[in-house]
Amino acid sequence: GHTNVGQVATGQPVDKWHVDSTDYVLITIISDIEEMKGGLLRVLQQPDSSGGHFQELLLKGVPQELVETVKYTGPGYAIFMQGSKILHAVTPVLEAREPRYSLVNSYMTRDVFLRDPTKYHTFLSKGFDDRKDVVPLEYARHKAWRVKGQMKYILDEMAPGATSEEIAKIMETTSEELKASALLIREQQQDNAAFVDDEKTDGRAEAKRGAGRKGGMQPVTVRSKL
Repeated sequence: GHTNVGQVATGQPVDKWHVDSTDYVLITIISDIEEMKGGLLRVLQQPDSSGGHFQELLLKGVPQELVETVKYTGPGYAIFMQGSKILHAVTPVLEAREPRYSLVNSYMTRDVFLRDPTKYHTFLSKGFDDRKDVVPLEYARHKAWRVKGQMKYILDEMAPGATSEEIAKIMETTSEELKASALLIREQQQDNAAFVDDEKTDGRAEAKRGAGRKGGMQPVTVRSKL
């Protein structure tokens, strides 16, 4: 996990529109937001904003009529969502007693056959700045765990009547995943995460942005002990 910090009165969004590099995310507010203006979590009510859908959003912008604004109740409240598919952003903090702090815990699916959204260069980018002697090995371990799970399926679970094509497809997929990972670790390819510019919308005025729809998504009411 990591901590996001939204400084007060910078005029910049705490987070631009994006999808996450991990499947699921739990976002917990840990700062005093009683008198805070701005710093709102905005979510695009679209089932899947990843892949080709994300590329379309990069070109056309965010459809504001589908944006829902979420206001946290207070410190200790959290929202859990599938951040790898749900486009989300956090508006600038206009006024507050202190910077907006949120604790972000990320989770991966245990199904090693599902698409892996993990982006290697996310952890080397500004804002994360993980050590360059740590990231390659941790990423390699993650990929090794996925490939190990797929090979274990062949060893322990695949039925004797499996077709040659079914077996070959798994072998081929794991091989391609390892080769792609090697290119990233060697810095021969890039997979930097992109952001949708908040200024590139469907043409509506800035004053109309951010209102969104309210009421559908609410913070969970189980509070953590802070």
